[in-house]
Amino acid sequence: AVIVALVLWIVSLTGETPEDTPDPPTEETEPVEKLTDSISLPGYGGLHLTAGKTEQNLALPNPAENFCQIRISLILEDGTVLWTSELTPPGEQAQIVLNEALEKGDYNATLKYDCFQMDENKTPLNGATCQLVLHVN
Repeated sequence: AVIVALVLWIVSLTGETPEDTPDPPTEETEPVEKLTDSISLPGYGGLHLTAGKTEQNLALPNPAENFCQIRISLILEDGTVLWTSELTPPGEQAQIVLNEALEKGDYNATLKYDCFQMDENKTPLNGATCQLVLHVN
């Protein structure tokens, strides 16, 4: 069985969000060692979104060390699915485009991670959820 290693990258009190992180260096780097018995999934205490827009300036990663594709869903506390990504390969990011624009405010939400083998059947693996607050301005 695949054990999911949920790595929490908690948003700091300074309001750091994934779009604040610098782009990875473009120079040649050592190859990333792939995990074989666990999956690394980022977690967040909160995300910052723009009010009144569906296209957000925010992308969520599938860490390069993973051996699987992930599908990420952003779900409001009432069960409303705000966004679901396509299957995202390791080392790539899923751009957030909401199903509906949100008004200003804070919303309790869940990031749901579904993981799949990179075979032709896209065999399901373990997943995870992360509770967070959406800060919409």
